[in-house]
Amino acid sequence: MNSIVNSNTNFTKYQPSNLAQPKYNNIVPFRNTHKNDLISFAGKATDPEKEAKINEIVKAIKNAKKVAVLTHVSADGDAVGSLAAMRELVAKQKNVKKVEAFIVGNIPENFKSLEDTKSFQYITKKTPGNILNEKYDLVITVDAARKYMLANAAKIFDNADKTIKIDHHPDSEDYAKINLVDENASSASQVIKELVKPLGVKLTKNIASDLYLALLTDTQGFRFPKDPVKAFEDATDLSKTGIDVQNIYRNCMDRISKPLLDVYTKALQNIEFSNDGSIAYYIQDQETQKAYPEEVQKDRAGAKEVLKKIYEIILPNIKGVKASMMLNETFDGATTASLRGRDIPVNDIAKQFGGGGHEFAAGCKINEKPEKALEILLKAFQEKKERETNNN
Repeated sequence: MNSIVNSNTNFTKYQPSNLAQPKYNNIVPFRNTHKNDLISFAGKATDPEKEAKINEIVKAIKNAKKVAVLTHVSADGDAVGSLAAMRELVAKQKNVKKVEAFIVGNIPENFKSLEDTKSFQYITKKTPGNILNEKYDLVITVDAARKYMLANAAKIFDNADKTIKIDHHPDSEDYAKINLVDENASSASQVIKELVKPLGVKLTKNIASDLYLALLTDTQGFRFPKDPVKAFEDATDLSKTGIDVQNIYRNCMDRISKPLLDVYTKALQNIEFSNDGSIAYYIQDQETQKAYPEEVQKDRAGAKEVLKKIYEIILPNIKGVKASMMLNETFDGATTASLRGRDIPVNDIAKQFGGGGHEFAAGCKINEKPEKALEILLKAFQEKKERETNNN
C-alpha cells in the first residue's frame, strides 16, 4: 500500500480527549446556558415538524422588541448573506424596536458591495465591554454550527432572554433554545428563505441579493449543491425579484485586486502533495501572512476567500488527488485546517480533532504549528485509508 505519510511519531497525545478545545479570547467553547426545549430538524423530520419549528421561530421574533443576529467568526459568503438577510427580516417586524447584526473581525471587501452589509456592527479587540454585555430579548445565530464559533459574540448570546439557531451543518451542536438545522439545505440562507413568507415580509431585491450571495458562495458557484433541484429552484425565485446575478457573481466570486492576485499565485507555487499524491495541501504560516502587502493586511478576510478557491476548486481537480487541505497558522501559534474531499469524506477526520462540517467540506483546529499539524492530519488520513482497506 502506498503510504500517505512517512513518520514514526507517536500520535496518542493528539486524540480528541487530549486536545484543547478552540478558544477565542477566553470564550469557553460548547458552554450551554439554555435548556433545549425543541429538537432540531436535521433533514429527517416530516414537513409538519419543520413547519412547527418555523412557527416557533416566527412567534419568538414577533414577540421580541430588541434583537441581535450573530454568525461565526471568519465569516464566509453564507455567513455574511444569511446575517444580512436575517437582520432585514427582523427589522421589518413592527414589534421590533432595535436590531443589530454583529460580525467578529471583518468580512471580505468584495462582500461589502451588498447594500445590507452597511448595517453590520464589527466586534474587534477594541470593542467596549458595554456592547458585548448588552442584553437582548432575542439573539439569533445563523450558519454557526457550534457555539465556540461565535467567538467574542458569545457574550451577547449568553445574555439573551431567548435564543434561536438557524443552520444547515450536520453533527452540529444544539446550543440555542430553539434550533432549526436542515442538513438537506446547501446553505443557511436556504433555511432563512423559508422564513420570509411566515414573517409576512416581501422578498425585496436587497434581501434576495443577500440570500443569493450566500447560496452562490456556499455551493461554490453551484458546483456542489447538496440538493441541486432545490438550490436552482431557490436561485430562480431570488432571480425573479430582478437582482443582478451577474454583478453579484463578478463582485463576490471573481473580482480580485492585484495584491490578492500576488498572494494567490504565491500560494499556487507552494502547493505540496502527500507521498502517494492523494492529498494536496498548502500552508499559510505567520511569516507568510506577515509578508502580505499592506492592502492585503487590511483585507485578511478577502485573502482567505481567494485562497479558498485553491483548496476547494483547483486542488481537488488535480488528477490523483482525493482530498485537499489549507493549513493556516493563527496568531497564537496554533493551526486551523480547512479540509475538502473529492473521493474521501473529511468530516470524520475533522471530528477527531474537535472540528466538523459537511461530509466533504470540514475544518478543525490543532494546537500545534502547521508543520506538526500537517504530520498529524496526514497520519489521520493514512489510518483512515488503512481501516477502509482492511474492511474491504
